[in-house]
Amino acid sequence: CRRAIAAHPSPRARLAALIALDQMAGGDVPVGDVVALLQSDDPLLVSTAWWIAEHHPEWAAELVDPLRRELTALPSETEGVSEMTERLTIFASDPAVQTMMAQLAADPSLPLPTRVAVVRAMAAGRLDELPRVWSAALSELLRDRDAVLRAAAVTTLGAYSQAGFDQATLETLQQIAGDVHLPPETRLQALAAMPAAQRPMERSDLLEFLCESLSVEQPVAVRATAVDVLVGTPLSDPQRIVVAAALPTTGPMELQRLLELFRTSEDVAVGRQLVNALAHSSALTSLSVERLKETLSQFGDDILKSAEPLFERIVRDNRDKYHQLEAVMALLDQGDEDQAAFLQMLLDAMTAKKRATGGPRDYAAEVAEEAMTTKLQLMLTESQD
Repeated sequence: CRRAIAAHPSPRARLAALIALDQMAGGDVPVGDVVALLQSDDPLLVSTAWWIAEHHPEWAAELVDPLRRELTALPSETEGVSEMTERLTIFASDPAVQTMMAQLAADPSLPLPTRVAVVRAMAAGRLDELPRVWSAALSELLRDRDAVLRAAAVTTLGAYSQAGFDQATLETLQQIAGDVHLPPETRLQALAAMPAAQRPMERSDLLEFLCESLSVEQPVAVRATAVDVLVGTPLSDPQRIVVAAALPTTGPMELQRLLELFRTSEDVAVGRQLVNALAHSSALTSLSVERLKETLSQFGDDILKSAEPLFERIVRDNRDKYHQLEAVMALLDQGDEDQAAFLQMLLDAMTAKKRATGGPRDYAAEVAEEAMTTKLQLMLTESQD
């Protein structure tokens, strides 16, 4: 049967037979026959042959040359790059494919989108540990002049941060994190890529940079990454005091997560700075009174007592918001079912918030509340016109 398939004069007939054979139990499709079809000039034959190959990760070593040929033939545009990225991840566990990927990622003659796609495929492969040949290639790319390629290398290293890096790679990541001429996103990604215990938080310039990145004036992605780094890094009490001082500049979404930093400290100086910072935070009322009390209780009764005005402010401000919404509901035109339904949803959300004497507990809830509030303001404006 296999000889008959191989001898058939029609490539499409051979491919159809190979597909049928592949679907049969014990079909044992010859990898050589599929590889031969990958060299066809017929796009349909090639794409179907790849479909068969992608169901056989064990063929990886035999597919190195076809993969290399496909990647080097990609145009400078991004067309086809996404498909090739997915294909590489299927075979990325094979050492021969890993070597080929490292070579292509470092090849300056290839179009930038192709090289970036190969680097991203390394991250998408999610192997148990970073292959040595990839580590060497990525370390070199960290020094590349192209910012896009450099950022892709940083992100990929971050996917393997749990496995740890050699000293040279760590030092390069530290240099990127400390380079004030680079975009904040790239610097933060470099910090996020390092294993948590090896982030150089003793450097005051980096801690200051992270705190500056918490400001509401920064893009959401910058703030979120800064929070990820801080929350995921072991901090000393003096470092917690520095972070606490920056809390008044950040928003509700960040403040709720940053509170986790202080749950493992019992230093009274940390507690005092935290209470003082929260007193000057416009995002204070996004916190739950119960959660805040739980965090502050470990600093002692004196700190907890000094925070009483904070608890009262949270309850008062949320009660005021609730009453404002009740007043709006009273003004609703009950004939407008869509408007009534929307405001009822908002009222229900605020009712739940009032019962919890605190704010939303995650990013999604906070964003939803802000969106609903914006819509409410627009509706109120229209009703006053």
